[in-house]
Amino acid sequence: MMGDVIDFYKECGKELKKQDQLEREENRNLASGDWGDAQRLAAKHGMILRRHTDVHYRLIGPGKAWAINIYPGNRRIYNPPGQKRGPYLRLPWNWSLLDVVKTAIEHERRA
Repeated sequence: MMGDVIDFYKECGKELKKQDQLEREENRNLASGDWGDAQRLAAKHGMILRRHTDVHYRLIGPGKAWAINIYPGNRRIYNPPGQKRGPYLRLPWNWSLLDVVKTAIEHERRA
């Protein structure tokens, strides 16, 4: 009986891990699709959007005032160590790379 319960939870864990991997891959693909538009929009407003890898982007504020690291796969945004803290961005739960740039532009307009 207990062995059946353990096997059930192991299978559930494997299935959740597969779903998580698929979701992360989909998020990275969406970011790749938004990359060109997001980069142009950032440049238009004096920001720099760099693509370090398929999973890591960096948005640098006007005049290199701040920077944030963006990881679309797991939907995380970090402040790089040793640099001025980036703005707090209010984003929708299911944000895209373009959403990050647009929100950063709005933040700069209000500042």
